[in-house]
Amino acid sequence: MLTILSFSPQYAVVGEHLLASIDEMLSPGQEVLDAWGEFYGVVANACIVREEEIYKASEAAPGGWRGMRDFRVAAKTMISEDVVQINLASKDGKPVATHIPGQYTTVWAHPPEWEHRQPRHYTIASVRTAD
Repeated sequence: MLTILSFSPQYAVVGEHLLASIDEMLSPGQEVLDAWGEFYGVVANACIVREEEIYKASEAAPGGWRGMRDFRVAAKTMISEDVVQINLASKDGKPVATHIPGQYTTVWAHPPEWEHRQPRHYTIASVRTAD
């Protein structure tokens, strides 16, 4: 039995496919599949609860927010042939939360000529505290 908290549907999709793969590759029987489903449900729910805690803390931090937010490219500097530094500024003019080393952000690009939007992940190099 696979029971996942309802507000995170991607975990249910992963669990469904994980159990189907275990069944297809190993055919362990229903008792083993049920045990794997229960185990995955416990792990997934722990991740969901922790993820929600992180989202709430990020949202509550000075300059924090939840969900998507619009930014504009304020500057672009070539650091090397393969590395570019992109400085972003919030379109709403509100402050942006600080970060801890190693964090990244996801930028969703969707030019009009593209059928689908495309995520790109970028490492945060620094945070500008004032303009």
